[in-house]
Amino acid sequence: MTGVFTIGHSTHALADFLALLRQHAVTAVADVRSAPYSRFYPHFNRDALCRELAMPTSPTSILAANSAAAAMI
Repeated sequence: MTGVFTIGHSTHALADFLALLRQHAVTAVADVRSAPYSRFYPHFNRDALCRELAMPTSPTSILAANSAAAAMI
């Protein structure tokens, strides 16, 4: 299935969040938070989440990765 999905991390455990992404075959994640950090759920901080999703963490690298992914579509 193709399309755009939305998901809030809410109070999900990291394993549950990742399982939801896999269950729906999500292949790209865009973190649109103005401050990509969580005081209460540090596994949803930008750097930690990028590590878990095996994504680059620098804004330049993220843009390059997104451009490359967009070019494949």
